[in-house]
Amino acid sequence: YGGYLTTMGRFEEGIAQVKRAQELDPLSADINRRFGNHLYRARRFDEAIEQYFKALELDSSDARTHEVLGDAYEQKRMYDKAVAAWREAMTLSRDDELVTTLDHAYKESGYEGAVRAVSHKRLQELGAKTQRGEYVPAMNFARLYVKLGNKKQALAWLEKAYEERSRLIFDINVDPL
Repeated sequence: YGGYLTTMGRFEEGIAQVKRAQELDPLSADINRRFGNHLYRARRFDEAIEQYFKALELDSSDARTHEVLGDAYEQKRMYDKAVAAWREAMTLSRDDELVTTLDHAYKESGYEGAVRAVSHKRLQELGAKTQRGEYVPAMNFARLYVKLGNKKQALAWLEKAYEERSRLIFDINVDPL
């Protein structure tokens, strides 16, 4: 219910619901990460970062938490920390090729070059999955094209997400990206 409220832009109500879930199960790394996600969508990035660290205290091996921590740092323009968090997420996911791509691009071209290189690499990986007949939500493509600044492709993939009836399309109004 908290997720629904946050997705509808009713941030304080959504945060109150997930805070209640955290009170009921304070040792759940998943609930703590989700609490951070609500704060992130409400653009309360400092609080989101703090909450992600609480989740990582409970499970430091959760790649998803490192990924969203990086996203929160990105929104605060703390690019070195964002890249470090994303790198840790990739390492925990055992995606050595993506780690190499990130490291090389970051060293050669800085933050923006790293984001471009990783986004292109992820687009290739998603394309390969679809070629093998695996389902990949259109929103995954849309988000990567947004990161690349390719509005035309982002809008085309958002249209596909709408046609898929993906529930992820509802995040468009609240996702800071």
